[in-house]
Amino acid sequence: MEKRAENVLGPLGLHDEQTGLFLGQWRAARGGDDASVGPTPGAVIARVAQSSAADCDDAVAHATRAFAEWRAV
Repeated sequence: MEKRAENVLGPLGLHDEQTGLFLGQWRAARGGDDASVGPTPGAVIARVAQSSAADCDDAVAHATRAFAEWRAV
């Protein structure tokens, strides 16, 4: 990662590669990735993993379980 991008991403708690999926903890998504490109030609600032359909199903199942637990409180 370029030093300038690191200066911007670091204070935000971001890295040059983001997993893109949170299910109680960060998990690698399985749908490929997208590059965030800066204004300098070809300068990749960061990559963000894209969720697959299976990742979305996992996220919905996780949220459903979490809601059931929260509702019982």
